[in-house]
Amino acid sequence: MPHTKNIQNTSTTQNITPPNITPNTPPNTPLKATQNTTKNITIGFFHHYGLGDNIMAIKALYLAKKAYNCRLIIFGNALLKEILDFVDFIDSADEILDIGSLSKKSLNIITKYRCDYFLLSNPKSQYIRLLSPLDTPIITALKFASFFSTKTKYPPLLFFAKYRKLSAKDALCVLVRLVDTNAFDEFVREILLKQKTKTGGGQQKSALENYQHQKITYDNFERVIKELDSALYNEIKLKISPDIEQHAKDFLHKHIKNAQTLESKNTLDSTQNPTNSDNVDSAKNPFMIFVNPFSNAATHTLPLSAFLDMVGQILTNPKNQNLFILILTFPSVHNDFIAQVENHPVLSSLPNPKKQKLIIYPNDNTLSFLIAFTNLSSLMISPSTGSIHLAYIQGIKTIGLYSRKDTHRWATKDKIYTIIPRKKSSLNHKQITKIINTTIQTMQNLIDSSAIKPLTL
Repeated sequence: MPHTKNIQNTSTTQNITPPNITPNTPPNTPLKATQNTTKNITIGFFHHYGLGDNIMAIKALYLAKKAYNCRLIIFGNALLKEILDFVDFIDSADEILDIGSLSKKSLNIITKYRCDYFLLSNPKSQYIRLLSPLDTPIITALKFASFFSTKTKYPPLLFFAKYRKLSAKDALCVLVRLVDTNAFDEFVREILLKQKTKTGGGQQKSALENYQHQKITYDNFERVIKELDSALYNEIKLKISPDIEQHAKDFLHKHIKNAQTLESKNTLDSTQNPTNSDNVDSAKNPFMIFVNPFSNAATHTLPLSAFLDMVGQILTNPKNQNLFILILTFPSVHNDFIAQVENHPVLSSLPNPKKQKLIIYPNDNTLSFLIAFTNLSSLMISPSTGSIHLAYIQGIKTIGLYSRKDTHRWATKDKIYTIIPRKKSSLNHKQITKIINTTIQTMQNLIDSSAIKPLTL
């Protein structure tokens, strides 16, 4: 699960010029954007988290880069640096730095870049105090420390309950917007106008022109910013090399073909259905269900044994003859996970053709193959972790195993959830059974309604 503790109050406002409320400024006084403030500027962006949180920042980083045509200096960690290797909007003028954390030592590095604006995704008092000596406006969420700092700009995020529930990725976009609200809004309207022109069909030209001049307000901000997700899909999607993509396809092809061959041998005479072809039966393109049972941070998830129970139920259901389960492990858990699969009463007793339908890939600790296999999945089932947010940005449908609270802060694109009412350690057998059954039924509904598509290799 993403690290929610430090960004939980980064919701946004929806005013064309969000208020900057300071002790010396009346509450309703808008920030006044300086003319041409975004010409040839340098924007610093501090964001230092785990996989899910870092993925959530991509949309905001893209908007900062493109709305202001700026130089981006991203102060993050090694993981964020790795993630941004897979996007193509970062150019040679930008820099991505692994500074470890925000400290007196890393402040010396930040100072050298002489940023015109500094976006701080975590409004900790300690961070604001450290940054105060900089001759740079700090844009962050409204917290006690930022309220009394003369260097900070912020939307009144705590004043409107509706906007406290904004997703973390959209809340970060608000901080970007405060650099220059007019330039940001103009850029957003231009993107959406192009999208509507492309997909609008018979929309009259006058209707599109009216949309072009529509103001972004408190009432429509959430809707407008969410519309960007589909408009920006290809711009912020993570891209991998063709070699990695082909490796993932070849791996799945081999396992799917083996399973189909074993099934054919068990059901038909070989003269009726020859099995010497190297191709996957195109009439049986399978659904590839990516199940992620691993999480270091998610408190609301299932025990690993329950995930294996879910996989067992799926594979033993006669309706799921054309369905495969994909699980990616990583080095620190692989051997233990394989042992648990081999000792599971249902999975260990599956006939060989069905065993072949549980595909386990021993991933390394890098992102390339995680991205590749996510792209090839029909559906991701996962607690609120980096994997589900990766599926979100890659456009893969998801079923999130979420607490109700996380459905707001860490919302998925499809907003399809199985609610987990308690922390993992407090779940009883009845609750676990209900969670498994609900998730499987939701998956089946998505298949039956053609909401998810089979894999085509």
